[in-house]
Amino acid sequence: MFGNEQDTFVFVASQGCGKHCDFCYWSGFALGMLPVEDTIEILVRIQNRLGVRQFHLAELDIAASLGRLRKFARLWRERLPGCHWFGLASPVDLARLDPADWDLLAEGGCRKLEIGTESGSQRILTKIGKQHHKDDPIGIIKNALARGIQTMHNFVFGIPGETWADRRASLNLIRRLRNLDSDWTLFTFRFFQPTPGTRLGDEALSYHQDPPAGLKAFLASRQEFGAECARSMP
Repeated sequence: MFGNEQDTFVFVASQGCGKHCDFCYWSGFALGMLPVEDTIEILVRIQNRLGVRQFHLAELDIAASLGRLRKFARLWRERLPGCHWFGLASPVDLARLDPADWDLLAEGGCRKLEIGTESGSQRILTKIGKQHHKDDPIGIIKNALARGIQTMHNFVFGIPGETWADRRASLNLIRRLRNLDSDWTLFTFRFFQPTPGTRLGDEALSYHQDPPAGLKAFLASRQEFGAECARSMP
């Protein structure tokens, strides 16, 4: 996660996600978070016991509450100086941060953010339930880079109804982000996989002549739905 081959401790202080995006299998799981004071106290104990100085905060929506994020960064600065963290956040939340917030994040241990950018097409962002503007990641990465915070942008392809124009919009955004700093900007690319019970998952499965019925059948067919060379959906 940090690219320096030092030990990293994975820690989870929340469950679920507050965004409820229509393409994500976490959309039906409500967000719950440990109090900031408890989280920091546990991390301090881990640091004292193991000496680890890097933490992967394995949460889906770490910036859902900006007040909580600010408090977390302040307490981290006080209790865990010299330690760093990595977390996942939504562009709609990060776009609300002002310069003082970004300064606080950097002082409060943030060294890398995974961002649910997902698409450069505003039409696709609206369809999947993302709330940010397609250009928001540009401002986010500029603020992060200015403070030595690395960013990793998630993109998803194969959303039902996606067109070549939508894909070109994503590729154009990827190029713009990469050109800001090709060494300090990372990307992950995913193919959409339909999850029953989500709006887009049910839409995608409806295109299939014989969609899997039940969990066992779905798991048995996952490779068919996700293999690069054997796409079963338009």
